[in-house]
Amino acid sequence: ASGLIFLTSDGQLADALFKASPDLLQVYWIKLKGRPAAEALSKVGHKAQARLRLLRAPGAVEGRAENPWYEAELRGSRRDVLRQAFFEAGHPVEKMKRVRFGPLDLGKLEEGYYRALGPGELAALRRTIERVAQGGEWEPERAAARPAGQKRPWRSRVIPGSGRPARQGRPPGQRLLRWRAPAVGVGAGAGELPR
Repeated sequence: ASGLIFLTSDGQLADALFKASPDLLQVYWIKLKGRPAAEALSKVGHKAQARLRLLRAPGAVEGRAENPWYEAELRGSRRDVLRQAFFEAGHPVEKMKRVRFGPLDLGKLEEGYYRALGPGELAALRRTIERVAQGGEWEPERAAARPAGQKRPWRSRVIPGSGRPARQGRPPGQRLLRWRAPAVGVGAGAGELPR
């Protein structure tokens, strides 16, 4: 799997997020081998407790891609159950990318890049964790309007002094942690984190 990862040096926030994560909504984009029938999708969704919907593939003729992409909404650690259910249905998962985790959205962040969370995103994350800790359900919040003149929050970071973008292969969390503490950010990773 690839996609959104959460990076922080705030131990209390990390602990609270870890405890709340089974109840937070996670959204994945998955590419399947072959096109499953509606009945197979229904069975897989029921088994993995996931809500599935077909994504329109750019460039596909009339939306009939041979190996379609789906959006899967799950809670907890049901990702592997979803993979196994599709495999059993004869449509193995070719690619899987997490695009949302609770209130955090990957947006247009490219693989290997990261960004710091804005104050509004951090506040929404803390409110979500509080609500889940009190036994409530997570519900998406509307994004707060950006004050005039404020830069877009998903701009890629550069390595200080070099002008080069921070790419995969350089531990993004370490670069972010050098700038300020506690630091909180999201990144777009592929597979495992660099060692």
